[in-house]
Amino acid sequence: MPAIAVDPQARDISAPGEINQRTGEFERNLTDLGLSARLKCSLLVEIPDDTGGRNPSFGGICDMQLTSDRSTTIMLCNDTMVGRLTVKAHGFSVDRNALVKFTATNCPGGG
Repeated sequence: MPAIAVDPQARDISAPGEINQRTGEFERNLTDLGLSARLKCSLLVEIPDDTGGRNPSFGGICDMQLTSDRSTTIMLCNDTMVGRLTVKAHGFSVDRNALVKFTATNCPGGG
């Protein structure tokens, strides 16, 4: 399989309102899987799809808290168009390029 290039169109999400929106979306995705978790995301990205950006994908590196005294860092992404959610709980680098590659591979925009 060929290597996936880092998407030059990936956009960092930094506005507080958008951070809250994306974090909330990820929390709802986890709830749908039966995980009641709180997330605090240190890095969020948006990757546009190839149809003009109507159905982007989102990725994050977040601290996931399942209980009041314990949290773990996860990498996750979702494609809101088809409802795809992918979570990686170990074996990843905490950096933007790794997040962009993970999101493009596991949650391609537009389905």
